[in-house]
Formats: sequence, C-alpha cells, structure tokens
Amino acid sequence: MLPLNFQNVRYLILHCSASYYGNVELITEWHTAPDRNYDTIGYHHVITNGYWNYEAWVSKQPDFNLDGARFSGRDIVFQGAHCKGHNAESIGICMIGQRQFTRAQFDAFIRIAEIYFNSPDFPFLIGPECVRGHYELLQKGLYSKTCPNINMDVFREQLAKSIQQGVFRNKRRSRLSKRPTFT
Repeated sequence: MLPLNFQNVRYLILHCSASYYGNVELITEWHTAPDRNYDTIGYHHVITNGYWNYEAWVSKQPDFNLDGARFSGRDIVFQGAHCKGHNAESIGICMIGQRQFTRAQFDAFIRIAEIYFNSPDFPFLIGPECVRGHYELLQKGLYSKTCPNINMDVFREQLAKSIQQGVFRNKRRSRLSKRPTFT
C-alpha cells in the first residue's frame, strides 16, 4: 500500500456498496477476493444502513443502532483503492446501499466531512465543493460509473445547507493531536 500525502488530498469521494446490506468485514472480503486481490478494504470509511448482513436484509430486521454508524476501513495513512486514477488525491467513503440511503447515513457523512473540513492536515478539503460522487471522476477517459446513484449536485446543495445551519463548524483546529478515528 502506498502512503497518502494529506497535503495532496483534494476530494472526499462518495461511493455506494451496490448491495442492500453490508459492513466493513464483508466489503473487506469482497475487496480481498482473488478477482480483486486488494491488500484490504479499498475505502477509508464505511457508513452502514442498519442491515448488517444478508439475513437481516431478507428478514427486514434492521439494527437501528447501526443505521448511520461510521466505521474505519483502510487506514487513513494509506491511499485508498476506490477510484482508479484518483486514489492519491482522495478519501474514499462508502455508504451501504444501492439507490436509497437513510437520513442517518447522510448525517454520518456530514460528521465525517466536518472532521476533514476542520483539519489543518487536509488544507484542500474546505467544503462541499470538495465532495464528489464516484461517477463524477473520469476513469480511462470515460465517466463509466453511476455510483453512488444519487444526484451529487443536490447532495452538495444539501451539505451546504447543513453547513449554513450550523452543522458544520468553520473553525480549523490548530493541529490534530492524533489521526482522526471513526467509530
């Protein structure tokens, strides 16, 4: 794995899992499978939707304590493996789901974004304009993805409204005492 130079990070890239259920361990299994062969999960953060596994989804029994729960994936000191050609300049955040996400998941994304927007360690992550959907970034000269399957212009507008309403604290910390952790 390559180190991530925080000074080069320009984007928070939003992804979806393209599954109705999931967690860090399951995505790690998918990413380390022989057909992908990653060292570990490709995303830095995962935001769950309450359906931890297939059985919970099939039985329609979400764990509401896990709706919007934030989990660390790949260690932030390493480049992600989530957006080919852009891993050295981005943080990968995956929301569990395909086309529908919960309010708790969006709120969790805002809390993660707030940490980066407030961190002097990431000087180019300054607000909603730094947030991109996977589909918005070129890969092999083409826009070939639909992930996260939401309108990112609307998402950024909503993020900006949350910032204006005081969800976002526009105060850069002087230094992080340690790497941010997400649990």
